[in-house]
Amino acid sequence: MASQQPDHEAYEWFFGSGDKEAAKQWRIQMARQMASGLRIVVQDTVTNNEVVSIKVIEYPTFISPVAMRKKGGGYEKFDPENETDQQELRRQAATALASWLSRYRGCAENFGVNVSAIEDITKVLRDVKEDVA
Repeated sequence: MASQQPDHEAYEWFFGSGDKEAAKQWRIQMARQMASGLRIVVQDTVTNNEVVSIKVIEYPTFISPVAMRKKGGGYEKFDPENETDQQELRRQAATALASWLSRYRGCAENFGVNVSAIEDITKVLRDVKEDVA
């Protein structure tokens, strides 16, 4: 059993804190999982000369701003009309896509998938001023 192997390299990850701290971290992780699955849907209707266009956009209900995480962080209600919230969501989206590329690029390319569109999306979300074409 790992708890009886204090010299194991992963010992501190699992047994480096007491039960109280482990329970707290478990509860925080449960809250993160719950909040990350919540979504809001925004409908925008545009009418021009009797042509109706409906645009549906899905957003997370809550976001956890990265800059506030070192101070204890927490989740904040996402406001699609707030540019600061939009910037934070784009930053997190770009980070997640870059992480996906880092982990799965080889697998996808080996299977013949061109991942350049994901790279382009990541650059746009990060507001990289390069030729994206």
